[in-house]
Amino acid sequence: MLESTLGSEFVLVRVTGPFAEEPIDAARAARRYPELDAREIAERVAPLLDLEYEGPATTVRNPIGSGELQITISPIGFLNEYGVVLVGGSGAHGFPTTTDSLLINVASNQAAALLENVALRMRELELQARAESQQLLLETVLKQLPCGVIIANPSSGDILLTNSQAMELFRQSTGQTGGRTLLDFLDVGLRADGVPTSRNNGFLPGRA
Repeated sequence: MLESTLGSEFVLVRVTGPFAEEPIDAARAARRYPELDAREIAERVAPLLDLEYEGPATTVRNPIGSGELQITISPIGFLNEYGVVLVGGSGAHGFPTTTDSLLINVASNQAAALLENVALRMRELELQARAESQQLLLETVLKQLPCGVIIANPSSGDILLTNSQAMELFRQSTGQTGGRTLLDFLDVGLRADGVPTSRNNGFLPGRA
C-alpha cells in the first residue's frame, strides 16, 4: 500500500525487534520491475541502510534499475528500536514531497505501535513463564520438607500454597480434605506425640 500510494520505485521495511534474532526484510518494487521478487529487491536495496543520511533525502544510484533516486529513511520505534522503513523515489517527480514524508512517518509509527504490542505480550509471557517456574520450584521444595507449611495472604487469609503434610494434618483433625482460608487451619495443631489437637488445648498458629 505504501509503495503504490507514494508512487515510489521501491519500499524496504527491515524489522529488527522485538522477536527477530536476525533482521527480517520485506520489500516491494514498482510494477515496472516484474522480474524482481521480494527477496532480490531486499538484497539489492539493503546496502543502502548503511549510508550516512543527511536531510530529508539522499541521492543514490538506483539499485534496482537505471538512473538516480532520492532515498529517505524513517525509524520504526525510538532510535530504530524495531527497525526502519526505507523508500526510494524519483527526484524528477518531486519525491519526497511533504505528503510523501508524512505518509512514510505514519507507516513507521503504525509499525512501531504494532511491534510494541508484540513486545509487551512477549514480556508478559516471559514474566508468566518465570512465575510458573518459581511456583514449581517452591512446590517441589515444600513437598520435601518434614513439616506442614501453609502460605496465606496476610490481609485476607486466603490460602496461596500448602504442602501435603499440612493438608494431611488438617484432614486428621477435622475429617475434611482441605481449607480455603487460614481460619480453617487455626484450630489445628499437634501435641508432642504427634496427635492432632486444637487451639483450645493450647496451640496457637505461628506467624511469619
